[in-house]
Amino acid sequence: MFKHYDLIIYAARNSSSARRLATNLGSRRWRDDLPTRYNRRRPYFRGNPSPLVINWGSSIHPHWLEDSRLGIKPIVLNHGDNVKKAINKLAFFQAISKTDARSHLLKWTTDLSVAKRWLGKGFRVVCRQSVTGSGGDGIHLASIETELMEAPLYTRYFPKTHEFRVHIFDGKVIDLTQKKLRGGVGTRDMHDTFIRSLDNGWIHAHNEINLTEPDREQMAFACGLCISNLNLNFGAIDVLAKLATPDLEGNRKLEKFVICEVNTGPGLENTQTIEAYSNAILSAKENLSGAIKHA
Repeated sequence: MFKHYDLIIYAARNSSSARRLATNLGSRRWRDDLPTRYNRRRPYFRGNPSPLVINWGSSIHPHWLEDSRLGIKPIVLNHGDNVKKAINKLAFFQAISKTDARSHLLKWTTDLSVAKRWLGKGFRVVCRQSVTGSGGDGIHLASIETELMEAPLYTRYFPKTHEFRVHIFDGKVIDLTQKKLRGGVGTRDMHDTFIRSLDNGWIHAHNEINLTEPDREQMAFACGLCISNLNLNFGAIDVLAKLATPDLEGNRKLEKFVICEVNTGPGLENTQTIEAYSNAILSAKENLSGAIKHA
């Protein structure tokens, strides 16, 4: 599909999602440990002065691509420095707290005394012992003070009824999913409901999403602000939501939602999400190519 290395999916060596995306696009996938051996790749850049590089969740910016010996000017989407800020949950909360998106941010603190005050007011506290963990790693839920643990980050528990993931690319929503229990897998005990991970039987589903169009637009606007304020070109925002009980027509009003995380190399679990990113990347590549030709 592409001439030599017109398009590169750049990611950590163990990223299965990056591999799926590259396969679907027919493009190259390069690992972020490549710098020591990039000279072997030099001939493939001939005729491709501005390859598009999609950084899929790596905090290591590929400076070696800017080596003058290669004679190219790569266009990198999602700079590694900005990805690093998004991956680190403490850095993420600190950054968004200074922006217009802060009103929809999950309540957080690094102060143990503040966490204790939350408990005193009847809120539960999430002790996050890892600021870079995923899938519930390093998370402990405290309901009373004796359950509090020393942690670099605390968040106030949000009593969600639903969880969504909003995929933003170039300022637009390209995909929306809702966390749902996979049929016959997982249980509805406190642990499985609190940590809605793949291991607990939860998947990202596209069918029967419990959001009205106005509520989708409201959520999309807040998520777009978040991506923009992090200086990212794309990302998947995890949103915790509280929906009202269904009315007579079965509609559920969105009472409140909070943004809790940004994924810069989101898991690609289904073909619909893979196609959404593939189409967005192809569109970006076409637009960038046109801009370069007319520059």
